[in-house]
Amino acid sequence: MSSLFYCTLPNMSLSISKPLVCGAIVLATVANAGFYSLPITRTTCDIYWKMPGVSLQNYRPHAQTVLGVSFSHPTSQKYVGAFPGASKDTRTMSFYQGLTLNDDGDNDDVDAWFFSLYTTEVAVGSPPMTMTATVDNSWSAFFVPSANCSHNPQELKSCKIHPIYNSSLSSTYQSHLDLASVLYVGLHTERNVSQDSIHVAGMEIKGRLLEEATMWHPDVGTPDQLFDTALGLSLFLARSSDGSSDFMAASPFQNMVQQNLLDRNMFTLKLRRTDEDAGELVLGGLPAELTGRDMIEVPLNHSRNSSGYLWDYYTMNGWQISVTDMAFAPNGSENATSVLRTPQIDVILSSFPWIGIPSDVTKKIHDIIGIQYTFHCIECDKREELPNSTIVFGPHGQSITLTPWDYLIEVYDSVFKQLKCVSAFFPLDGYGDDGFIILGLPFLSGLHSVFDADRMSISFATRPL
Repeated sequence: MSSLFYCTLPNMSLSISKPLVCGAIVLATVANAGFYSLPITRTTCDIYWKMPGVSLQNYRPHAQTVLGVSFSHPTSQKYVGAFPGASKDTRTMSFYQGLTLNDDGDNDDVDAWFFSLYTTEVAVGSPPMTMTATVDNSWSAFFVPSANCSHNPQELKSCKIHPIYNSSLSSTYQSHLDLASVLYVGLHTERNVSQDSIHVAGMEIKGRLLEEATMWHPDVGTPDQLFDTALGLSLFLARSSDGSSDFMAASPFQNMVQQNLLDRNMFTLKLRRTDEDAGELVLGGLPAELTGRDMIEVPLNHSRNSSGYLWDYYTMNGWQISVTDMAFAPNGSENATSVLRTPQIDVILSSFPWIGIPSDVTKKIHDIIGIQYTFHCIECDKREELPNSTIVFGPHGQSITLTPWDYLIEVYDSVFKQLKCVSAFFPLDGYGDDGFIILGLPFLSGLHSVFDADRMSISFATRPL
């Protein structure tokens, strides 16, 4: 049942709606040894700004606060607070952030960001303790809130909304004295490295290095009540910062490969288009409904290294390919309008909520589809009138077609109580001139995506609406 309640903070009242309830037990499917399946949950989050009475001035969240977005929009350098307003028990997320993305002078609309967070269930220790993890192909470190966190009154408030890992109760725990620090999408944790088993879909990854965190600091606006850790699926080792105690360890997917736990060293993502769709993570093979004949296979491209922190951060996970063109054409028409001026290195990210492209490309696309600016919405009934988008991959020219049901994010606006379709195209501003783009969740949510470590490739197959 949907409900509406209020979380009162100093000088403001936040409305929290659309609760999402997650059970403690996950029905993972194990078809046979080495092949595993996990359900994926989608949570739609909304961030409102230009709201009357919301005026915490001069707050500047960490670069990665909004799910890994480490750049700000040029039309505003002022952030006005972003407050999670719900408990972990109800899995509810709705918060406000005062960031004006358009400077058109139109104050009649209440502007908002909408994005989705994809999670699944994992467990740590013996006996296993269940935690909610983001599904992140760009991440490798595993971190958990420690029972020792509750001994510190300053940390208790942040820790108590999460399951607490007590290493003394785990028969597979091994001590480790190295200091550790993790920065994950606006969540900063610290303390020491430990070693224990983690469990994914009934599979035990033994001797996994993890950060046992006694300091747990989410940035204002980080929806950490929706996740306890991250299920990293990176191909290579990833790091979160340049600090001396930055915790680096192979991803759980790398552990599965190293410990010969999978039939095939691959995983397949089927992400939900809407909160009501079914999502799935398959480890070790292909879903039953998918065959190699259905897919296009694109080789990984590691030919270009970045010299800046942003692209160093995004490309170190290893899942990147080439894009040679992006075009829009009315359904069934051969008259396509190309919008991408030069070939790009494309980073495929399951933790990036949008499609990140150069700013001039964003403007061209919005002109084509009749949207005024980033995050502006249109009536969902108009999707039938909009053109499809074709993305061409190198080096062999294979392509994938996205429909308006893919490149527009369908969300429920909890303020206006209505369904909206929001542009998923995010301008990268100055970072868009470096030869990289990001195909994030709106791209992946309409596809089966197969990440193959043996063939060093990513394959795609379209899914019917």
